[in-house]
Amino acid sequence: MILLASGNLLVAGPGGPLHSLDFERLTADLREVLRAQGLASDWIADHLVLTLEEKLRARSDGEPVSEAMMHESLAAMLSAVGYSEVAAEYGRRHQVNPLAGRRRELHDWSAAGVRALLDRSLPLTPGQSLRLTEQCVAVLRQLGFQEVSDTFICELAVHLLHRGDGGGFSEPLTGAPQRQNAPAPEVAGQSQAPLFLPSLIKADQVDSFTRTLLETNVLRILPVSRLFPRLGVSVSLVALGETLTGGWQSPLTIMTALGRVAPSILALLAQMRQEYAAVLAGFLEAPCHLVFPGFASYLAQGLGPMPRRERALLAREISCLLEDSLVARADFPIMLSFR
Repeated sequence: MILLASGNLLVAGPGGPLHSLDFERLTADLREVLRAQGLASDWIADHLVLTLEEKLRARSDGEPVSEAMMHESLAAMLSAVGYSEVAAEYGRRHQVNPLAGRRRELHDWSAAGVRALLDRSLPLTPGQSLRLTEQCVAVLRQLGFQEVSDTFICELAVHLLHRGDGGGFSEPLTGAPQRQNAPAPEVAGQSQAPLFLPSLIKADQVDSFTRTLLETNVLRILPVSRLFPRLGVSVSLVALGETLTGGWQSPLTIMTALGRVAPSILALLAQMRQEYAAVLAGFLEAPCHLVFPGFASYLAQGLGPMPRRERALLAREISCLLEDSLVARADFPIMLSFR
């Protein structure tokens, strides 16, 4: 179906020079900030950076994004998932304001304006955006507010997301994401729902080949967030080479192995989409993330000496293979992310 571009994203630095956005480095930076605030889970950083990547790749203008805008978006997502202190620290490190671009003064509001603000501030699917806008508008009318600030609207939207009214959840949620040695955070007086859902796929629900891929860590199912639900699967080329090439790793054997696992990946994604859709309303609107961690380093070191031009050609061949065998065959959108 739809392919969210898998090429490099260009970022404009403070002085204007363009460079490729290094998502691995961005993820490591976010993990460091989270750990400094007592949050040890890598899932949060992985999920937020993948969601940010999707948001940036979905931009239709194709223009480079500024570093400040990228960091502001990530800080805003941290606030939205309930980690305002982490967002403040992240903003301080990168000298950005998570509230940048929001009008703090009171102004007349409209449904169209509310939706535009939410789409600009949060990584929402179209259906999630519509439902959340309707909930915000209903509350504003109920309160009789004719003028509000952007900050108030965003805080209201985050409150509704955590409560489950605007995010499209199929059932009420309870519990809270856990911070090490700290009480559970509160959002607008409500306990937050667990940030990630448990895996809904069991070993006996997949065929023996797919089970082997999961057991050998060739494929790893990423946790699914309740707030910004995206389905993610990580593919390890190192484990793929060890499992399916008979120990003889070369460009040809890796390409052949990827061709072998592609149908299993597609079937697994389709099955998982249906399983999670039963829990999260509107989940089928969100694209799937297929992530290849350590992709560049594997091509540089895992296949023996290779000229840079030859490595670039191999990377393109792998991308084309996956686009043909996965993206073009799927009836749902897939984002390929090469790290």
